[in-house]
Amino acid sequence: MSDFHVGDEVRFILDDGRIAKSRFVITSFSYDGALNGIGKDGVAFCDKNPARWHKTGRHFVEAENLLKALEADHE
Repeated sequence: MSDFHVGDEVRFILDDGRIAKSRFVITSFSYDGALNGIGKDGVAFCDKNPARWHKTGRHFVEAENLLKALEADHE
């Protein structure tokens, strides 16, 4: 579970090794591979080191579909 993908649900790994309870969904990656995403309360995070994040095993294809729809040319 080390590969991250848009739509993956993740949790932050705390300094003491515990996994935080807050969950986020990955929405994109920075040029250097850092994670970007959004939480259930709408709070966004950006440029986070993937080594500090743990995949929950859940994946939301809806996030992928939403981003694809936003990228589509609708002129």
